[in-house]
Amino acid sequence: MSDLLRLQLADVGREFYGRGWMLGTAGNLSARLSTDPVRYVVTSSGGHKGRLQTSDFIDFSLGLRSDEPHRKSSAETVVHDELYASVCPGAILHVHSPYVTLISRHFAGQGGVVFDGWEYVKGLGFWDEGAVVTVPIVTNHHHIPALGVAVREAAGAVPAVLVAGHGMYAWGNTIADAQRHVECTEFLCHMVWEEVVRRG
Repeated sequence: MSDLLRLQLADVGREFYGRGWMLGTAGNLSARLSTDPVRYVVTSSGGHKGRLQTSDFIDFSLGLRSDEPHRKSSAETVVHDELYASVCPGAILHVHSPYVTLISRHFAGQGGVVFDGWEYVKGLGFWDEGAVVTVPIVTNHHHIPALGVAVREAAGAVPAVLVAGHGMYAWGNTIADAQRHVECTEFLCHMVWEEVVRRG
């Protein structure tokens, strides 16, 4: 199971890199291995997301405990750890997609971006006719533990949190669910950018 999840995350990394959402060494990916106790794999620090191998992931237990202390994970592993402790999803994906980054900066002062009248909110799990969905935006704390707390406190019914001027964390019961939530959030942010921001 562990190797399968690593391979699936590596595929996501290659796809997102190809879209320009994880360029350089940006972003991080994780998937839950078990629930009791909570264990997960997360990308190691500095890896090229378009060329991930199964060896580019590190095993962690809740509380940032690892059997591989000599290996360095992403500094933002703490954010994943906070989400596994609270929401306990099957996977968490952190990307820097363009429209999410623009929208998160533009609407940061409002604490969230509202998606009203967009059918695509179904992709985030909101199927009611006329559903209005607000995705929260948190401050981009440079002190990463503070960022982890902010993301955890903002996490709710919407399976994504934006970080102002930075990107997003999205999660789901499976890696495929989390990937869908990333894609739908980026699409919705693109639509809001074109309709609300550019057209004024």
